[in-house]
Amino acid sequence: MLHFGFDPCRLFAWENLTLELQSNLKVKKLTVLIDLATRNVLVQNHELVQITDFGLAKMLERRDEDQVVVWSGRVPIRWLAIETLQYGVYSHRTDVWSYGVTLWEIFTYGQRPYGNVDTNGIKDYVMKGGRLTQPDICTLDVYMVMVKCTFNLTYLDIK
Repeated sequence: MLHFGFDPCRLFAWENLTLELQSNLKVKKLTVLIDLATRNVLVQNHELVQITDFGLAKMLERRDEDQVVVWSGRVPIRWLAIETLQYGVYSHRTDVWSYGVTLWEIFTYGQRPYGNVDTNGIKDYVMKGGRLTQPDICTLDVYMVMVKCTFNLTYLDIK
């Protein structure tokens, strides 16, 4: 993995910018992203982070934290929340789960989530309680943010 000389403090700053971007999309545009992952986060410079690739994003009909979108298209399974794996539904809460996985990717310099688990076994692994482990360069406080993302929370709950 290439580290490009980025230290954990810089990575955490990008994580906060990514959370802010996601939170703003949710509040202002009523959008469920569905496909948040590091491959869809661009770092233009040390202070500018952008979320890209809204191809799977869905606009919501109303401003409702609990509104869900049912969609059955192909998506990367390693970023999906339990309710998505189980019922095929997406919401702001499932985006928070994906945010936790994206945060894990940032702190592992882009490693593949659940890398030791075969893609066909991801659903079973997660449904049985399997979660991402604490990255080596990640403090316990930051890791707890990642863990909280798996508790079916909103953006405001993890800020």
